[in-house]
Amino acid sequence: MPRKETKTTPPGRELRWIDWIRRLERPTRSRAGSSFPLGIGDDAAVWTPRRGYRVVLTIDTQVEGVHYRRDWLTPREIGRRAVAVAVSDLAAMAARPVAILVSILAREETREPEFKALHTGIRQASRQYGVAILGGNLSAGHDSVTVTALGEGKESDLITRGGARAGDELWVTGTPGLARLGLCSLERGSRKSPGQQRQRASAAVREGMRAFKTPTARTREALALACDWGPTAMIDLSDGLATDVAHILEESSTKRRTLGAELEKTAFLKMRRLVRLASELGEDPLSTALKGGDDYELCFAAPSGPHQRRLASTFKKKFHLEVTRIGRIVKAPGIRLVDADGAVKKVTQRGWEHF
Repeated sequence: MPRKETKTTPPGRELRWIDWIRRLERPTRSRAGSSFPLGIGDDAAVWTPRRGYRVVLTIDTQVEGVHYRRDWLTPREIGRRAVAVAVSDLAAMAARPVAILVSILAREETREPEFKALHTGIRQASRQYGVAILGGNLSAGHDSVTVTALGEGKESDLITRGGARAGDELWVTGTPGLARLGLCSLERGSRKSPGQQRQRASAAVREGMRAFKTPTARTREALALACDWGPTAMIDLSDGLATDVAHILEESSTKRRTLGAELEKTAFLKMRRLVRLASELGEDPLSTALKGGDDYELCFAAPSGPHQRRLASTFKKKFHLEVTRIGRIVKAPGIRLVDADGAVKKVTQRGWEHF
């Protein structure tokens, strides 16, 4: 990693951090191949993308107290999560992840074992997604991890938010809302007495907390969807289903054509993991799924057709992950919820607001 001095950090402490990086960077050097003629150790890295491929770039910051709390996540989980949420943006465009740059702000009182665990989580996630760590930065400040993710894809294969058309069907991978329920469990746990906190959580609660703590970027799944389904638009569920569907509608609409979406209530009530955990926590599963956030599953629009049931079955067998039809794109603007009896209700729930 490039090493930059910080005026606010005492020289001795800065030298200690530089020593940490020198020891921690060695295992990542071997990941640089012919595509990376220059990696960690210089002022900047060099990457040569494959001929005929476009470079896809994204950046994401995880801030302590905003995106996570240190009493909820271990340093290793924080590191893994920071990489996953950045790489998830590449998955949303069906781009192949290639490399990451990592910038860490750490409290001056950070101890070496804590820093090592954080970096171990980052390296574990880099191996999981097959990306090289090309460099980054370390400085004192409020705890945060910023990951810049680099990917590649052929221009004709990349999927944006802006191609949905009226008549397309809407699908999601996994269980939207599960991470929100996991966050709810963590928030409630922090309000319990020490004796109550020692009580073992149910399997459903542990599953929800895992969904929040260690989300999975659907990189392999996205490439399969792009190849088999021909999505017209796709997004990862970071802000919540209702908000992210609205993003697709906004980007796919034009001055002459404003699109909307009809979501089917029964589709969400058939998600057993969502309904089970929501019931245990006394939450409304439908509202939870719509507001969601931090799921990092994929929501995509695709042309309707009789082959989709077969594709969904094949997808589940291959990835051990459900893919569920939740509605369709329509010409009437707005997002509406349709009951089994045909009753229509406007969706007012929204997910994460950045400001």
